[in-house]
Amino acid sequence: MVCEIEIVAEAFDAGELRNRLQAVLPANEISLDVRREPAYRLGAETAVLVAVATAAGSAVTAIINGLFKILEKRSEKAASITVLSASGAKIEVHGDAPRERVAELVQQLDALDRVRIHVAG
Repeated sequence: MVCEIEIVAEAFDAGELRNRLQAVLPANEISLDVRREPAYRLGAETAVLVAVATAAGSAVTAIINGLFKILEKRSEKAASITVLSASGAKIEVHGDAPRERVAELVQQLDALDRVRIHVAG
């Protein structure tokens, strides 16, 4: 089953975020495309990407872990990532959460064919 994962990240350039995520995600398993150019709200830039993958749970986990790697390099350890499934189920992962816990949290979600990931710094 193919899943579509929308990634919304505040204070990121869409092209830069795509390139950084591609560098840390498994090759050829997840494709990333810019959904739209960044929208500027109150001076903050917001990147919107769409990831398409076949293994939803592992793709969401890989994207979350990849986003945390990028945020750590930006010294944004207080960041949080919220994941919302198509059914409305929601989880929030904080930057200080152990990475192995991410997979456990993602397994709690259902309807992973359409997922939205929001990154707040």
